[in-house]
Parts: sequence; structure tokens; C-alpha cells
Amino acid sequence: MWGIFEAVTLGLIQGFLEWLPVSSSGVVMIVGSLMGLPIEEAYKMAIALHLGTLLAVILRFRREYWSAFSYIYKGENKAEKIFKILFVSTLFTGLVGLPVYFLTTQYLETVDGNIKYVMIFTGVLLVITCFISLFKTTKSRSIAIRDGVWLGIFQGLAAAPGISRSGLTVAGLIILGINGEEAFRWSFLASGPAVLGAIILEVISNSFILDYLTLFAVVAAALAGIVSMDILIRAARVLPRWALSGFVATLLIVGSILV
Repeated sequence: MWGIFEAVTLGLIQGFLEWLPVSSSGVVMIVGSLMGLPIEEAYKMAIALHLGTLLAVILRFRREYWSAFSYIYKGENKAEKIFKILFVSTLFTGLVGLPVYFLTTQYLETVDGNIKYVMIFTGVLLVITCFISLFKTTKSRSIAIRDGVWLGIFQGLAAAPGISRSGLTVAGLIILGINGEEAFRWSFLASGPAVLGAIILEVISNSFILDYLTLFAVVAAALAGIVSMDILIRAARVLPRWALSGFVATLLIVGSILV
């Protein structure tokens, strides 16, 4: 029986896992299918629940987004970097993510939709990435505009279910030499325009679910997302780089085993 309890449960899962290096969409799809949702409907629910985490990131980074928006009509120099990185990352997210999205849709319509092995493959790949970062000798640095290209590519690849957007972007930025706190921060910031684009795409394709049960799930995802985001940012401020890498690797291994 599909009801409020199941919807809120999926919302909480989405909100807490969205920012962790475990595929929130993949877990939502698996749990949703176990609750009785067909795999295609579970995928649509996973996309719809991103509305909750979109609200969370907008509330958490409202000043940064407003600063980037104000650059368009005010041209303030202090907002130039934020605007350009968001613009570049969003552009490359679209260039990479759109083909991945359409291939994913075809995949879910033609096969049984089992994404366990995709998640395991992604987990292994990111674990290797994290361990590589342990042996890098270069000091951490602040993000540059050119890093927005890679940020967008990493994020675009995560359009496929089973691939962790947060895991790819955070691990990728750390590999590029970005310090842990800023890697998490920009992973969160870049998710806003990307998730908004994904939701618009779902609305256009008439596969966006927004009934009263989904609204309960969206609210739960937003509240859980704000809490988990704040926890991760605080942790990134105090944990050394090797600890962040080990944290990402451990979560990926556990997440892959569980699913």
C-alpha cells in the first residue's frame, strides 16, 4: 500500500543521501520498488524528490545565488567568479547530462532496470579516485573558473541512476586540488541549476509526478537536505583532506554492498 509513510520515507532518504557520495536516486529507486512502485515510476519519483533538495540548496545558499543573479544586471566584480563558475558548470552539465538522461530513459524502458551493478562500478571508481587523492602532494587551493568545466562534466555523468552526483563532484574537485570545504560547497551550489534543469525536462516530457503524496515527500526531502548539508559543511571545515577521502571511500563501499 502506497501512502504518506512510504512517501515521507523516500523523502527522508533523498534528503539525507543527496549530499553523500552514495547515489540517492539509486537508493530511492531500489527502496521505492521494494515498496511496490514499478521501476519506471520509482525513477520518476526519484527525479521529483530532487525538488525537495533543490529547495534545500536554494535556502542554504540563497545569498550566493542572489549574488550570481545580481551580476547579470549590476556587474559587481565580487559576484563575477560565482556567476562564471555556475554558468560554465551548468553549460557542461547540460552537454554531458542530456545524452546520459535520454540513454537512461531508453535503458529503463527496455530492460529490468537493475542498477545495482552500475552503483557498484561507480563505487569502485570513486574509491580509486579517493585513494589517489591521498597520495597527492600538492596543497589544496581555491576553485578557479576553469574548474567549472570539470565540475559540469562530473555532474552531467551523474544524470544516470546509480551514479552519485555528490560523490563524483566532490571526489573530482579534491583530485583537482580543491580543498574539502570548498569542494562540498561547490558541489552543493552547482546542484541547484542542474536539478532545476532536470525538473524542467521532466515537466516537458510529462513524466513529472506532483500529487499530494509527492508533496509530503518533497517537504521531507527539503528538511532532511538542509540538516545533512549543514553537517557535511561543518565536517569539511575540521577534517583533514585524507580523512575526507577516507570518508568518501568508506561510504561508497558500504553503499555498494547494501544495494
